[in-house]
Amino acid sequence: APKSIALPTVKEATFNGTEYSLSDLLTGYDAQIMALDGEMVATNAGTYRATVELTNSNYAWATDGDALAAEQPLVWTISKVQIEERWSNASGKPIFMIPSKYAEYVQIVYEYVDADGNVVAEADLIVGQQYKMVAKLSGAGAENFEITDEEGNVLEVPTQSSSDMFTHGQTGNPDDPNNPDTPDPPTTDPDAPTPPAGSGDSLA
Repeated sequence: APKSIALPTVKEATFNGTEYSLSDLLTGYDAQIMALDGEMVATNAGTYRATVELTNSNYAWATDGDALAAEQPLVWTISKVQIEERWSNASGKPIFMIPSKYAEYVQIVYEYVDADGNVVAEADLIVGQQYKMVAKLSGAGAENFEITDEEGNVLEVPTQSSSDMFTHGQTGNPDDPNNPDTPDPPTTDPDAPTPPAGSGDSLA
């Protein structure tokens, strides 16, 4: 009877900008008695389909039920990088934090959105009106990333921040990093540059 051998299993992979080879992700793959075909290499996050075939009739795939055909499907996945929604006000304006190692793959564009969901140019913001500042993932590699909350749940729109509303022209809650009018937190770094005077909004 043919010798029983387990189907290879695929290790987890997450986008890192380099090319993954399916053969490197397999556990239990033996090139002397097996052959791979299909989508064998990939870089971007996604689901890829290949097959693994037993090429030696002295072996059969291990199974609890009916005998398996020599050629079996092999689905493998490259996961998206998850970025927790975090903002910094250190520059005097809110910045959505992207880990530096991903900066070459994904960038951020910012939009102001009013209470009705309309995008408003920064120059057209009206003092006293409510807006939110939304960070959107951009760039050639943006589809390989998704934003999560602090619990690790992927946001409803995975490519943009959830962001809270703020009232333009009013100094916001210091704990609300999404408010462009929130002043910088006090710094203990003696070398830190001092923010320019009068950088907040004011009515002339």
